[in-house]
Amino acid sequence: MTKTRGVIPRVRPDAQLELFEGMVLYLSQADAAKALEVSTRMIQYWETQGLLHPEYPQEGRSRRYTRLDLVEMAFIKAMVEEQGFSVPSLREKLRNLPAPYYYDPVDLFWDLRSRSWKSRSMLAVEQLNAVQSRLAPAMADLLEQMEESGSDGKSAGLLGLIRDGLSGRLPEPRAQSRARKRRVRSRPSPLLQDQD
Repeated sequence: MTKTRGVIPRVRPDAQLELFEGMVLYLSQADAAKALEVSTRMIQYWETQGLLHPEYPQEGRSRRYTRLDLVEMAFIKAMVEEQGFSVPSLREKLRNLPAPYYYDPVDLFWDLRSRSWKSRSMLAVEQLNAVQSRLAPAMADLLEQMEESGSDGKSAGLLGLIRDGLSGRLPEPRAQSRARKRRVRSRPSPLLQDQD
């Protein structure tokens, strides 16, 4: 099994473009600032700090932004306002991410332990692998102890389940047995019927 390490999922830009649906193709800096509820000076500052990567080249003194530029600006704004990054520290940390930044700011965070960007799903996989590496030896020990003590009919099924779990061949849950259990539980008790 190959592990993909350090891959941060980039949000499809068109999924985020719904935020700016119905806007014209190119926006002026003032209109972009209005759409994002920031000042034009803030956008200029982000650009001078190398945080923005506009698609449309600057013509003279006027800058035009596409909807994709707005997605990138929304990411930077969220990282500064909601995640608490200062612009210099964000610039330093974003060096490790490919630009333009079409990432979900809710999912993306800076992991202080590994000093790298991670998504919440990457962290969950790491945690699961850590638990699994500790759990497998414990299950193997339990299996040995149960086999040594001899298995009766009741524990034979449990032994088989532990063996399958250790080998990675757990069976799929049977939906029919669950439905059957629900039907049995939902039947009224004969004692309750007699009292009516």
